[in-house]
Amino acid sequence: MPYDPRRSWALAAAHVTYVGTARVGVATSWLVAAAYVAGGVALLAGAGWWLPLAVVAAAVGLAFKGLYFHPWLTFGVLLDAAALVAAGTGWLGVVLS
Repeated sequence: MPYDPRRSWALAAAHVTYVGTARVGVATSWLVAAAYVAGGVALLAGAGWWLPLAVVAAAVGLAFKGLYFHPWLTFGVLLDAAALVAAGTGWLGVVLS
């Protein structure tokens, strides 16, 4: 079965409607994408606030993927986890300096 942002095991258990689940899924997806793009732009511009924004994007992305778990989202989980590890270890600061 393909991934469907209108289906969430967690939101279904909380009795959130099908339409509500779709709205949460779409809004969260846009939020994560916008946060990653803004963090990337801030990084390229040399702004110091890119790192907290990337951490928020990765954390919200992981929460989203937990709510809407599907095997097709596994690569996204790995990317979000890698972003958190890179931020937590300071790896990006070393690479970029």
